[in-house]
Amino acid sequence: MNKKWITSIGAVLLSAALLASCSASGAAKQTVKLATGGNTGTYYAFGTAVGQILGEKSGVSFNIQSTGASKANIQLISAKEVNMAIVQNDVMDYAFNGTDLFATDGAVKGFSAMAGLYPNSRK
Repeated sequence: MNKKWITSIGAVLLSAALLASCSASGAAKQTVKLATGGNTGTYYAFGTAVGQILGEKSGVSFNIQSTGASKANIQLISAKEVNMAIVQNDVMDYAFNGTDLFATDGAVKGFSAMAGLYPNSRK
């Protein structure tokens, strides 16, 4: 993962974060809560790198949160406990349609997708 690629993806994340922070009160520094995954996983490392780079470039503070990954992140977004989250696209589909991981709990529609960060392929 090179720094230029992270910065490009970060620009998309920053745009959304700044839009979200515009609706907040006139506090001098905004904090964006970003749900990732377990602290030894890819999502956490990626979120930490993006948060650090964007924080340095924008002055927006990123609170990177270690979570139970995609399903938990959908639930955190829906409950408005975090501002942004990293989620696998198939898990978003399960949540929206109330299938697979969300078959018991039902559909979750209180979220939206912003960008594809990187390809997530399975063999």
